[in-house]
Amino acid sequence: MNLEFSFLVPYLSRGTAFFSRLPGGQRITLAGKRREKKEEEMYKMVKGSRGEARIFSLTVGLKEGYESSTVHTVEEAVTLIENYLKQRAAENKPFLTGIITSGMVVYAWPEGQGQAGGGNEPEIIFSGEVTPLYLSSLKDTEVEEFLNDIAAYLGEKLNQTRIYLRYKSEVWILQREDSTTPTGETVEGGKND
Repeated sequence: MNLEFSFLVPYLSRGTAFFSRLPGGQRITLAGKRREKKEEEMYKMVKGSRGEARIFSLTVGLKEGYESSTVHTVEEAVTLIENYLKQRAAENKPFLTGIITSGMVVYAWPEGQGQAGGGNEPEIIFSGEVTPLYLSSLKDTEVEEFLNDIAAYLGEKLNQTRIYLRYKSEVWILQREDSTTPTGETVEGGKND
């Protein structure tokens, strides 16, 4: 029998052999060997590493204030965050490891009938997760306290008015006391919800 392989449909893996059907329902089997796995290719789940996804992020601009021409670098922000984490570790306080990504935030605001202001600025996002393997005993309130503390630290060092935070399904904004945004939003001393 002369088989024309251009009629083969994609193979489905079934153990060590591959099966396919030709038009008319004829089945063919192509024998195959499983590739031996190398020692370094074998991975197994680490005991205690699976758990609830408690994801966080903190977004902070790198341009000081709203009118300044001073722009901090990503490297400065990385150094600030690394130093802050090392300080917390040295003091035996909880801290979260994360990834720093950079980008541009683009925004606009109304300025009366048919008018709007806007701008853009570089930013960094410090994000990660509360790892069940190492931090399963860390309470949500402790995570939020850490995020608020590092946000205030970065806001002070980078001269920011606002820092944007997210933890699990919640988001909130911290704003420097006695500051005003371009749209006139303020916060006074004390806690704001």
